[in-house]
Amino acid sequence: MSTQTELTGYVLLGEATAFFVLCLLLPILRMRLRSGRFGIAVHRAVNPVQRVMGVALSLSVIASMAWPVLFWILGPSTLDVWTAPSEAWLAGIALLATGIALVVVAQWQMGASWRIGIDDAPTGLVTKGVFRIARHPIYTGL
Repeated sequence: MSTQTELTGYVLLGEATAFFVLCLLLPILRMRLRSGRFGIAVHRAVNPVQRVMGVALSLSVIASMAWPVLFWILGPSTLDVWTAPSEAWLAGIALLATGIALVVVAQWQMGASWRIGIDDAPTGLVTKGVFRIARHPIYTGL
């Protein structure tokens, strides 16, 4: 493997780990400590469309976590991944880090209003911090 390919493998694994820990695991644990709830409302909906969307969300998270592992194990040529120019690669890493940082800040600023999925319990509308600039900063970061 070339040096950039190896570095890409490390970056992808690091990104997947950072996303999982910072954007999924820590908010779930923080919510549990604050409110005694996990903040996950996936698969509880009786509406079949909401159930399908919950499954789709779960599968997309699993796929986004599996892709770096597949890249690491199989290599870019097996997955038909082309090598990007260095400038594009660096810009991608910068955008990736900025996106994860935005998601982490937005989730932290949501406080007790943070949820994954559609919850029965009403929450307050968050209008401070990054939510003053973007209505959905977590989606923007993603």
